[in-house]
Amino acid sequence: MWKKLCLSLIFFSCSVLAVAAQENVFTELVPEPEETSATSEATLAATLVDPVVKQNIQEKKDQDITEVTGSKNDLLASYLLEKPVEETSWYNVLQIAIRKAVNRGLPSNLLVLLLLFPLVTTIIAFSRHVIGLRGFGIYTPAVLSVVFVSTGIPVGIIVFLVIIITSILLHNLLKRTNVAHLPKTALIIWGVCVMVIGFLLSMAYFRIEVFYSLAIFPLLILISLSENFTSTQLASTTKEAARLTFETVILAIIATLIIGNEWVQKFTIVNPEIVLLIPLIADILIGRYTGLRVIELLRFKTLIKK
Repeated sequence: MWKKLCLSLIFFSCSVLAVAAQENVFTELVPEPEETSATSEATLAATLVDPVVKQNIQEKKDQDITEVTGSKNDLLASYLLEKPVEETSWYNVLQIAIRKAVNRGLPSNLLVLLLLFPLVTTIIAFSRHVIGLRGFGIYTPAVLSVVFVSTGIPVGIIVFLVIIITSILLHNLLKRTNVAHLPKTALIIWGVCVMVIGFLLSMAYFRIEVFYSLAIFPLLILISLSENFTSTQLASTTKEAARLTFETVILAIIATLIIGNEWVQKFTIVNPEIVLLIPLIADILIGRYTGLRVIELLRFKTLIKK
């Protein structure tokens, strides 16, 4: 099933590229400039992108909390003005330091993400230690949640699934070859990059603009996560790797809904001490829990009743 799905995806991307080449869709992107000056080249470059598309991309970036140059940064900084600090005390030292740093130009959204990241890892630790959702450890779903905040959950999941499906196909194709682990992983990442390029070109051909605003670093993070999937496949089975991937996506979505919430972001920038204290206390309490996980309770409910 996975092989047929992956082969269909590859065939679809190749077909789109072939049709685009036949229709000379991309020839209009390479006009012959009459002038060679820097001004004319800049003007020519500006005409390559549709102004409406460019405006939509900019609006998406303005709402992205991971973009330090977006308007989201100014919005978070404005929350500090709504709640001025009257006097310095032991419980608001960090808040005052953040206000001074933001006033001197440090991006407020960068601080908000750093303050919320320990909360994300605490949520994942709780889900793993108490509920029983495993996923790919703590780091992978935590980073994936930040990626989803940048790309949006639907777009992030689609790109992530394209990468995972490609990884499955390439892993199965290279499984019978006599290639060492690291070169094999490099080949898988090479294939994933080729597939992502074909996928993005396909989206551009069909003018699906929601994929145009993908930033390079979230995309590279998604590609690098294919190594986790490949390593899990080597240690267990494809079915187990798929189950862990599904749980990882669920954990990432939950974390994304929390850190992407505007009220949470506002509370974080205004009350940084509380946001840092909550994960500290919660992690200690979670670490001291020694009972059965929720999933185990549901699985062995009949035996527990007996």
